[in-house]
Amino acid sequence: MSRNGFWSPSAYRNANMLLTIAMALVLLYPLLFGHWLPIPAALTHYTGAEPPSRGLSRAFALIERGHISEAQAICPHALRIFAFFALQLPMRLIAMHIATHRTPKALVWTDITFSTTMFLFCFAPLIKYTLLIMSRLAIL
Repeated sequence: MSRNGFWSPSAYRNANMLLTIAMALVLLYPLLFGHWLPIPAALTHYTGAEPPSRGLSRAFALIERGHISEAQAICPHALRIFAFFALQLPMRLIAMHIATHRTPKALVWTDITFSTTMFLFCFAPLIKYTLLIMSRLAIL
C-alpha cells in the first residue's frame, strides 16, 4: 500500500473494484441461473423455519426480468435488497473513476456513511431476523 495508506487513490480504487465485482456477481447470479437456482434454502430445508430471505434469488431473477409483483409475492423484502445492489454497482464504478487521480477523505467518509446507512435500511428485515435468532440461541 502507498505511504498514504487507506486514503491513497489506489487503495480506494482497489476496494471499489472488489466491491464492483461482488455487486455484479450478486446481480448476475439470478440472471444466469433464474430458472435453475442451484443453492437451496438450507435453513428451511433442515429446520422448517422460513427466514425473510427465503426465495430471494428467485425474486431477484423475477425483478431482473421485470416481474416486480411476482417477486414481491415470493419475497417481500426482495425489491429493497435488490435496490441496494443495483444502486451500489454504479456508485462503485463512479468511486473507482474518481479515485483514478485522487481520493479526498471527505469522499471516502461520505461513501462509507451513505453505503452503511443504505445497507442498514435495505437489509433491516434480515438483520432484525438474525438478531432475533441470535438472542433465542443465547437464551438456550
